[in-house]
Amino acid sequence: MKQAFEAAVEGAETDGNALKGVALVREARDGISDHVRSGKEVVAFGNFEGTLEEASCPVCRPAPPPRLLFRTKHDIGFCQCAGCETIYASPRFDEPSLLEIYENENFKDLSFYENFSFENWERDRDRTWIVSNLKVQLVKKYLHDGDRVLDVGGGVGEFCAVAAKSDLRCESIDASKQLTDIGRRLFGARVQQAEVEDFDPGYKFKGIVIWDVLEHLYDPVRVLRNCYRLLEPGGYLFAQVPNSGGFTNKLKAFACRAGLSNNEFKHFGFPYHVYFFNRRSLTRLMAAADLEAIHFESWSRFMKDNKGGALTRAFDSVMRKNCLWDYVTVIARKGSS
Repeated sequence: MKQAFEAAVEGAETDGNALKGVALVREARDGISDHVRSGKEVVAFGNFEGTLEEASCPVCRPAPPPRLLFRTKHDIGFCQCAGCETIYASPRFDEPSLLEIYENENFKDLSFYENFSFENWERDRDRTWIVSNLKVQLVKKYLHDGDRVLDVGGGVGEFCAVAAKSDLRCESIDASKQLTDIGRRLFGARVQQAEVEDFDPGYKFKGIVIWDVLEHLYDPVRVLRNCYRLLEPGGYLFAQVPNSGGFTNKLKAFACRAGLSNNEFKHFGFPYHVYFFNRRSLTRLMAAADLEAIHFESWSRFMKDNKGGALTRAFDSVMRKNCLWDYVTVIARKGSS
């Protein structure tokens, strides 16, 4: 039985997190364990476990019948909404199970922060430093020195620290206690443990950053409506999400559906990713929260690692403008009235 369990746990990687194992194990059925949560069967995907529930498009109400893109051998379906083209997993973890993922020590390698210093981070200029600075540069195309910025789902708070060095008044909130505990130790009171639905500082923000977050959320429309609440009139929201229209994501999806690959849609990042978006679905998602999508672009690993010569940069520029890399960035605006 132990060998069967170990064989069931397969590897996967998602951008920014080296996370291993997304194979479903139906624990009670296999006799490995007999956990029950609120009368529901607890299932495990690698290092994460929780209860499953059926899902539908988070954007369209009522949701039209979906198009099934792929179903894994463990009965997880990946569906595309016929209305807005959002791709979602069904069944997926319920909301408490999703939140528990981010308190799991296996979600992110935290050893990086054990001897962390801003000076060494700036000197070494790894991907996290480069991306934090790229995000600040993007934000400052629309905002000015002294403007208030909120980083929703900011984790430890690296972006917030860089933004503060760039004369933005930045705060970071995240639902994860383990991440915000580290953030407060490293960066101080500007990092807080809070869900955006409960956050009310008594003032508004000119910009909100919600980077690599929406794909993880149980209800992204609910969260974006609270972002709208916290934005000043005329304020901007900056988001990055996995791009179903990205060239290699489309290639991987095609290979799975055509039976040319046995990776079981692992590029989706289930169970911690529950949605994939493209420009159309992002436009509809923003509109559901009364935000207007005004700009799209797509960042490559060459850009995030600051690598490549002139030819690479030229190629990257075309892919970036046409949103053909595997993550897509959207900038949305709140109306001024």
